[in-house]
Amino acid sequence: MAEQWIPSADAIQLVAQRYDASERYDDFAIALAVAEEALLKRLSNGALRARAAKGQMNNGDPFAMENESHFENECLPANFWWTLSVSDPKDRELDWVLGDFSYNSGFNDLCASGSLPKLRGLADYVEKHGADFGRIEAVAEVDGSYRALDLKAAEVRELVRRVTSAKEAYLDPLSATYG
Repeated sequence: MAEQWIPSADAIQLVAQRYDASERYDDFAIALAVAEEALLKRLSNGALRARAAKGQMNNGDPFAMENESHFENECLPANFWWTLSVSDPKDRELDWVLGDFSYNSGFNDLCASGSLPKLRGLADYVEKHGADFGRIEAVAEVDGSYRALDLKAAEVRELVRRVTSAKEAYLDPLSATYG
């Protein structure tokens, strides 16, 4: 069977229509939200593949524009979708019609209840998939300066699992000044 690609807008509509037709949901908007989560789950675990007609990534460093890379007609890695799927739905923008996907990791809000679990989730991800990347750092503003945790380092991942808050991790001597 030949490979077939469909626009993201068509994919989300097809799945939402199937959910809507099942009559499990009272409203099409709910079926659409469930479809979005279902597609993200399958994209993040590699069951579905997605290709970007055009795109740009900044190689994990939101402050370094010189590290941006531009590409055309490339498959997006499952870890791109995984990052979107674990982000808080209120912190992400998924425009299935235009194919624009972005998120706010929430790491900079060190008092947020979700910041430490997200940091630990990233540490777990690095444990399994870190060999696929040259560098993986978590960066946050702490007391007026940016601090970085090198999650490729085993001792940093252990620190993240041991601390009681994200701020505690960023203030630890294992973190470094960023920038």
